[in-house]
Amino acid sequence: MTTGKKIRQTLFSNMGLKLIAVVISILIWLFVVNVENPATTQTYTAKVQITHGNTLTEQNKYYEVEGAQSVSFRVTAKRTVQQKLSNADFSAIADLNYLDDDGSVPITITARNYSSSVSISATPHYLKVKVGELKSSKFTVDTRTAGKPDSGFVVSEVTAEPSVISVEGPKSIVSTIETVTATANVEGISQNQEFSVVPKFYDKNGKAVDTSKLQLSVDTVLLRVSVTNSKSVNITTSTSGELQPGLELDSITVDPSSVVICGDAERLNSIAEIAIPADIINLSAITEDWETTVDLSSYLPEGVTLADNEATQAKIKVTLKSSGSKTLDVPVSNLTINNLDSGLTASFTATSISVTVKGPRTDLANLTASSITGSVDASGLTAGKHAVAVELILDSGLTADDVSTELEVKSENEG
Repeated sequence: MTTGKKIRQTLFSNMGLKLIAVVISILIWLFVVNVENPATTQTYTAKVQITHGNTLTEQNKYYEVEGAQSVSFRVTAKRTVQQKLSNADFSAIADLNYLDDDGSVPITITARNYSSSVSISATPHYLKVKVGELKSSKFTVDTRTAGKPDSGFVVSEVTAEPSVISVEGPKSIVSTIETVTATANVEGISQNQEFSVVPKFYDKNGKAVDTSKLQLSVDTVLLRVSVTNSKSVNITTSTSGELQPGLELDSITVDPSSVVICGDAERLNSIAEIAIPADIINLSAITEDWETTVDLSSYLPEGVTLADNEATQAKIKVTLKSSGSKTLDVPVSNLTINNLDSGLTASFTATSISVTVKGPRTDLANLTASSITGSVDASGLTAGKHAVAVELILDSGLTADDVSTELEVKSENEG
């Protein structure tokens, strides 16, 4: 018997027993696989990634996730595979192209690794989003300072970079923004400095606006603060002209009475005060309490400015005394002679009498000698010269000092 025949006889002899052995081997392998490496199911969690958000942006709308932006799901796989899996092996995507009218977006869950060895639960999952109108606006940064620089220094300028901030987000929030401020703490500084500050947003009532749902063009603003030498000086006044007779000056006040100026130290040392020119207060044109406003910056030399650029004006107030006196020469032609006995004549020896009238300054200002009248009583007078009291007729509220004059009485028979 040849060698080939022996080999064939060996391979094909007892074929039935050999097939039974193969089947038993397969069954044993299946048993081992399913007992030693069974399929198990575990729960995983993935953060939901949102795609095609520009779909809403192009419609001038925004979306806001309601609730958690994550999803939990069950995965079935062999034990050996499960031991290798983690949350990072799965992705969850919500495509806004498939947004429902009720705000639901279906979530698609896929395995990044071992995709052919895992089975993800078919339970549907949805992401809930809120959709609203989008608004974009730009706001100029209002620069401010807090605290005071070192003694002898003031803040001369504050600039912001950027000076304008762009804001985008829900219209219901953006529409409430009234001002955007950036504040630098300048306490104790004596030289120019830069500050990186977070801008603050406020509504028309001064209440802070929550910007957590807004997209800002910048998160911080660079403030450049410049300081310069400063000095406090008084504001002084002088007058021209004179008050009309009967009016008396009570006071002249300036508000503020002093200001802080800034500039080069040498220039500041040459300035003792800010003097308001005399022609500003012309007393001859004042008949009652009077006010005016002046621009203080116009009285400063070149190179010197006011520390507060928004408070350049001062109010000057001239106050007259509430009552006063006025002396007038009243012609005797304004006086009448009463109760002169018959057969007599009388005349005043003077052409006028000096009358001092007291009362409200406004009434005195309009009082003239020609408007004052009066009379004398000649009862019982005989020929000769007599001192007689004058009874004056004055408007209500006015009084006069006692005044007398001389009356000469003659007989009608005298030439």
